[in-house]
Amino acid sequence: MNRLFTFPPPVILIGMHRSGTSLLSRVLNDAGIYMGAIRDHNGESWPFLSTNQQLLADVGANWRQPKLVSATSNAQLHLSCEDWITEHYKLKTNAAWRRMAIPNKRWGWKDPRNTFTLSFWLSVFPNAKVIHLTRDANAVANSLVKRGAATVEGLGTFTKEKAFDLWHQYVTQGQSYEKQLGKNYLEINYDDVITEDTLTLAILETFLEISVNQPLSKHLSYHKHRMYYLKKHLQQ
Repeated sequence: MNRLFTFPPPVILIGMHRSGTSLLSRVLNDAGIYMGAIRDHNGESWPFLSTNQQLLADVGANWRQPKLVSATSNAQLHLSCEDWITEHYKLKTNAAWRRMAIPNKRWGWKDPRNTFTLSFWLSVFPNAKVIHLTRDANAVANSLVKRGAATVEGLGTFTKEKAFDLWHQYVTQGQSYEKQLGKNYLEINYDDVITEDTLTLAILETFLEISVNQPLSKHLSYHKHRMYYLKKHLQQ
């Protein structure tokens, strides 16, 4: 890689849908880990989101019916580290001065689909740090059923049984990377994050070598106020 294009390995968030990866992604972005120039409403970086969708589609899968993607899947999508970073930051490859001007080169992205496409990404970024965010199965299932998440993507509705089964697939697959990644893998729980559990936050900060307390408090405060006014509006 060009010496003007020196970036550290990315931080990759994995975990089941409705498990808080959007919240954690926003927190990390505010803490100094750039999560993408163009992100959707769930905080997912478009280049990586669209690639994950393509990788899953290639094996006849999607986020609701996932299948494991191999490291060698779809050779056309195997771009260089520099190409992926260029897409993530929306840089022009010939604009070296723009690369040098980036104030913070810590970066990463989140997408629950990463849980099943991680082998592909590790073939590009073998030293990536992976955070697996988990959440109580019942809470996830209730959220999926309540939000009708599948209907949004035109995939039908969720039953409680299907939601539990999908949760199990994602959590089991996510935890399978621990042995392979060793010190580059961290599993934390959503409830410990939103309750600002001291030990969990300390472990997260050590893992990433950043401070998350202030941005986390900001986002939790915003969420509480948003829910308060939403509930008040619905009662009117």
